[in-house]
Amino acid sequence: MESDGHADSQETRTTERVAPPAEQAEDEITELRRRLQEAGGTHARGETARDQGQLAHAVSQNEKLTYTLQQAKEHIAPCEEVTS
Repeated sequence: MESDGHADSQETRTTERVAPPAEQAEDEITELRRRLQEAGGTHARGETARDQGQLAHAVSQNEKLTYTLQQAKEHIAPCEEVTS
C-alpha cells in the first residue's frame, strides 16, 4: 500500500506540533513524581503511624471513660430512687 506525499507531509507536521507539548508533559510528570517521592515518602508514612497511635490511645481512653460513666450511672440510679 502506497501513501501519497501530501498525507505523509501533513502527518509529519501534526506529529511535530504534538511532540514538544507531549515531551514537556512527560518531563513535568517525571519531575512532579520525583518531588512527591522526596517530599512525602517517609514523612507521610511517619505521620500516618503517629496518627494511628494517637487514634488507638484516644479509643482506649474513650473505652475507659465509657466504662467509668456507666459505673457512675449505676451508682446514681439507686440514689435517685431513694430521693424521689
